[in-house]
Amino acid sequence: MPAPSARVVFLWHMHQPSYESPDGSPPAMPWVRLHATRAYRDLAWIFQDHPQVRMVVNFVPCLLDQLERVVAGSTDAFRELTRRDPATLTAEERRFLATHFFSCRQETLIDPLPRYAELLQHRDAVLSWSHQDLLDLQVHFNLAWLGPAARAEEPLLPALLRQGRNYTIAQRDGLLACQDRVCARILPEWRRLAASGQIELTTTPYYHPILPLLLDSDVARRCQPGAALPPRFSWPEDAREQVDRAVSRHTQLFGQPPRGLWPAEGSVSPEAVHLIHEAGLKWLATDEGILLHSLPPGTVREHVLCRPYRFSETGPLLLFRDRDLSDRIGFTYARDPASHAVADLLMRLEAAGRASLERRDHPPRGPVLLVALDGENPWEGYPDGGVEFLHLLCRQLETHPLLTTLLPRDLELAEATPLPRLHTGSWIESTFRIWIGGPVENRAWALLGAAREALAGALQGQHPRAAEAREALLGAEGSDWFWWFGDDFSTTQDELFDQLFRARLRRVYELLDLPVPPELYQRVDERRRTLTGDSDTVAVPAGFIQPALDGRVSGYYEWAGAVEVPLGGGRAAMYQGARRFSRLLYGFSLEQLFLRLDRLPASPTSEPHACRLRLLWGGEARPLEIDFVLPPDAQELAQPVRTRTADGLVLAVGKVLELAIPLEALGARPGELLELELLYEEDGHVVDRAPGQGRLRIRLPDENVFSWSWML
Repeated sequence: MPAPSARVVFLWHMHQPSYESPDGSPPAMPWVRLHATRAYRDLAWIFQDHPQVRMVVNFVPCLLDQLERVVAGSTDAFRELTRRDPATLTAEERRFLATHFFSCRQETLIDPLPRYAELLQHRDAVLSWSHQDLLDLQVHFNLAWLGPAARAEEPLLPALLRQGRNYTIAQRDGLLACQDRVCARILPEWRRLAASGQIELTTTPYYHPILPLLLDSDVARRCQPGAALPPRFSWPEDAREQVDRAVSRHTQLFGQPPRGLWPAEGSVSPEAVHLIHEAGLKWLATDEGILLHSLPPGTVREHVLCRPYRFSETGPLLLFRDRDLSDRIGFTYARDPASHAVADLLMRLEAAGRASLERRDHPPRGPVLLVALDGENPWEGYPDGGVEFLHLLCRQLETHPLLTTLLPRDLELAEATPLPRLHTGSWIESTFRIWIGGPVENRAWALLGAAREALAGALQGQHPRAAEAREALLGAEGSDWFWWFGDDFSTTQDELFDQLFRARLRRVYELLDLPVPPELYQRVDERRRTLTGDSDTVAVPAGFIQPALDGRVSGYYEWAGAVEVPLGGGRAAMYQGARRFSRLLYGFSLEQLFLRLDRLPASPTSEPHACRLRLLWGGEARPLEIDFVLPPDAQELAQPVRTRTADGLVLAVGKVLELAIPLEALGARPGELLELELLYEEDGHVVDRAPGQGRLRIRLPDENVFSWSWML
């Protein structure tokens, strides 16, 4: 018998919600089409060059439905505006372009293109833009979303990049034709890779619902004791249909049923796992937090993570992802040279595998390590779309002496360790807090529950359009609507998500010839949102501040008048666990910009950390940096860690982190609009950033400061 190796499962999750309007109008958002021309095509293009490296790729069925329709010629609101003659755009449409046609990662997809960056700097003046300005924006937005594979396969795209500006309508239309061809290649290529045996394709419940909450929303109390919950939502038949239809659709598209499943948001419960088993699925994956909450307190993570489990003798295999390694690919390695990032990842995988082999706490054929993450969003942060990182990773894995890649379908049942208890929760904090328990989320659940009750009556009465109404309702059960409700995440398309959710529920009532509840014509989230990092609104501090830089909050008035930016996720479609900060505040004196980062946690180890804060801003090549050593238990420091740089930056670290930056160090003029980003590094790796994505828009005080400040 060969010596056991450390077996690594890489799982890439491809997911978009159903953007299609229930009234048949074109989808309001373009993200299926645009992600298709980057990650969905790019990963297949990269993996085909490394046939010995095996990967798991997960597609959500409602994404596949929309992708098929894109290939068949369906359009969306963004594409229609792209096709318009700039001379015919109304003032409202111009503002829409200025708001939404910069919806991509600035530092990797906008800043490298001088003309695109120039348009971003002047988007506040979009009503006075020339027709050529608008046409260049139409091209650049769509061009930015065409990834490395498309640029290698479509000769027009490199030519457009070289030209840079002054595009013609014919070039714009040719660009859209390139998009169509790229989208048409995606599903055939994934079918071919799956048929070769290199790729295992898996599924998710059809519309990406939180399966345990469909079965019974009250199970949230298991992981959120004391949380206020909405009226109970319990429709096991919906949960069963979401899973059964996913299996059926996957089989139809790819020619064989899936063996594995990534439950939406990694959400599991004993009841959900039983349902998944009944649907014929052989394995599923979720987060390490679920495993650790399922085992006795004090369990050593490293001693239990490197093997598969079974919750019952007849149930599916359970794999639990290594959160740290997964998050490093999603959030950290994009800013490192690819060679350093791959070396770091392989070193950590090898160390975990060797330690497990030495302890002999693994299955007979060797440890099993799961790296699972979003397969589409991370690559926007890599300068080349992740090409160098992924190619180098695959080449190293092809010849690695210890690590081999594994498809979970090849695991044997005998390798699984019994798991007597299974925690109920998701991959985020091992709870369902993001999707239920807050006032806005609970209101959405109440609206969903009322529509489901109406549907139940119609089904019982055999209403002729009950099946159509059921389809609209199933789409409204998806997790994405609840992701964007509340204060954890925000996007420039918040209102569109809100409208789509309510439109689906209204459609249920309309199809059933029932009165539409008036609340479905009002926003679910009617509260005024706190400023988010990439908001189009530039918040103005209520007055000057002069905090004492001592690493603590001495009183309310010290930061009264500052602007607050929550850091629970910003506009992110991805969630990064183990963040270092919860919110950012900023304000001014006459000479300085002050920043405060709240809830700096204790160091995760007993050793001091070499830390660095880097301040980036638009148009500036050299960041401002400040290095410091963060001792263990930094949150409880009796005396703050205080540091000063040659540029005049002053940093104090205690229970909070406070930073003073001389305005002259920014090299900006009074009244100028700056777009700032703070990066926080530990031991050379970016572990947090403020805001979560995008940049913070700050206007520096000028001679008119007294007109907008009332607390002087």
